Amino acid sequence: MGTYASVSIPSTEKYNLAKYYEIASDSMSKMETRFSIFRKSSEINRINFNAGKGPVPVSSETFDLLQLAHFYSEATEGCFDITVAPLMQLWGFINNNKTSYRPPTEQSIAEVIKNQIGYKNLFLSNNSAYLIKTNMMIDLGGIAKGFAVDVCFHKLQQQGASNIMINLGGNIRCAGIPSKNSSAWKIGIRDPFEKDKIIGTLLLTAGQAVATSGNYEKFRVIEGKRYSHIMNPISGYPVEGMASVTIIASSATEADALSTALFVAGITNGYKIIKKFKNCHAIMIPDKSPLTIYMDEGVNGIFTPIPRLVNSIKYLTK
Repeated sequence: MGTYASVSIPSTEKYNLAKYYEIASDSMSKMETRFSIFRKSSEINRINFNAGKGPVPVSSETFDLLQLAHFYSEATEGCFDITVAPLMQLWGFINNNKTSYRPPTEQSIAEVIKNQIGYKNLFLSNNSAYLIKTNMMIDLGGIAKGFAVDVCFHKLQQQGASNIMINLGGNIRCAGIPSKNSSAWKIGIRDPFEKDKIIGTLLLTAGQAVATSGNYEKFRVIEGKRYSHIMNPISGYPVEGMASVTIIASSATEADALSTALFVAGITNGYKIIKKFKNCHAIMIPDKSPLTIYMDEGVNGIFTPIPRLVNSIKYLTK
């Protein structure tokens, strides 16, 4: 899926690592062949190629993922939307040769939004998917990695894995403990302004998951201005004003989807969204100086900021 993956277990259980590796590697490879927009034969691209033509039968796994994507689109009022691919293409994040060019016009953006964007135009029924409008496209980049982590997590638990951490490109889910001397897995959260530093650490266990969306990983510079790869499907423009959003949730799928949604929604609306989800918490950092950490009170006891940022925390409130 264009990133790295790892499976971690306590050293006292290292005899299981080869087996766990094979299961996780095989599962992720199969999911990539189904979900990737960069593979012509993937189920997602078959749906894209048949947009406006007719429904496409898909595997139960793909159907489940599309249903989850629709759920998070509804719950976030469209801040998360897997039909955003035509906008990504318009802005040069898909199928682009990386050469410089001018930003798309307001008219071209408006036309794409009107004719090619909208999760409500994805019809799901009887393990089939149908994009109703011609030239619509699905891109699962904001949810597929989290879903893949959850699938592997459950498969490994079925094999008896009770102390484990799965990491797919920063989409992480943990169970148990990393060693007999630890009570939880310790996860660092990257400083969005200094790539070799962290803002603090999380302690996760009991199936908890974490995902971070940031403006520092993928971006384009057009006419001297830097544009984030995270697109606002409502406005049609790359998101501005946010540096990173970290979500702690009870599943990696939820953490992945909501980190994207809250990045689009921003601080105030993001807090309204996160309150809808049980056992789900947010750490949000605006793209401004000095670095300020906004988080809900549920993060207390899970997150420990580095000493110099203790006074940079503000709590999300109504």
